[in-house]
Amino acid sequence: MDDTQNIALSAYSLMSSCDVSDFLGVSRMTVSRWARMGALVPLMRAGANARAPMVFARADVIALNSRLVRTEQVRLP
Repeated sequence: MDDTQNIALSAYSLMSSCDVSDFLGVSRMTVSRWARMGALVPLMRAGANARAPMVFARADVIALNSRLVRTEQVRLP
């Protein structure tokens, strides 16, 4: 796999806080709260500002979704 494919794969494996909120069907404030509580650990912030969007690993988001569905804390559409 060359560097271009690695970069594309890496970008696909990351989700912004907005992407996470859309994927899970919750508000961005909920995503921020989960990050503060440690339920979803951000990899980094997408800027130098403390209010910059957080970036999460897609695998972590999918794992959280599985836990939420299993405990029925989120209603499925």
